[in-house]
Amino acid sequence: MLVAALMMSCGDSSNTTDTAAAPPPPPVDASVQTTTGSDAAMNAADANGTVGAPGSTARYDATGKADPNGNYNADGTLRAGVVLTPVQERTDAMANISGIRATLMTELDQVRAELKQGGMDKAKTDADKAEAADLAQGLQRIDLALAKMGGATDMTWNDMRTAQLKEASDVRVWWNAHVDKQEEMAKK
Repeated sequence: MLVAALMMSCGDSSNTTDTAAAPPPPPVDASVQTTTGSDAAMNAADANGTVGAPGSTARYDATGKADPNGNYNADGTLRAGVVLTPVQERTDAMANISGIRATLMTELDQVRAELKQGGMDKAKTDADKAEAADLAQGLQRIDLALAKMGGATDMTWNDMRTAQLKEASDVRVWWNAHVDKQEEMAKK
């Protein structure tokens, strides 16, 4: 009987106009809390829009951008109760360090352009050469990690997971230290 009803609802395949409206979504039960207290506190925005105030359920993707379907908190940690598949885990780690790579490439290009232009004093030239070497080394690390993660399968990912996630984390730490150092030098 159910099969007959489904077949009748399909109708004639030559008719491409669907006149039946989709049923409305079920009502939302406002008494059900969708986040834990720690999630709400971690992801909330206060009246000024600052992240961290209770009551918000802001979600983020692997690169730190606001995403209603994101699996991450504002600080980059995995939301409570979220379990990523190996493919999601690799994809998120790759997206995160790819974002760093793009920013690093832009900065490296700027430093190289300054060096090529010339006309700087020796101290500035030496500082730019050291920075270019540091950025190039970071770029090499990122490219190596991306190549390993990009070539991984679910089988091989299981074997390299810990090392590659640590490398992605180390790259983020290195990048943050680099940015902090640049900000400190700019203040001088």
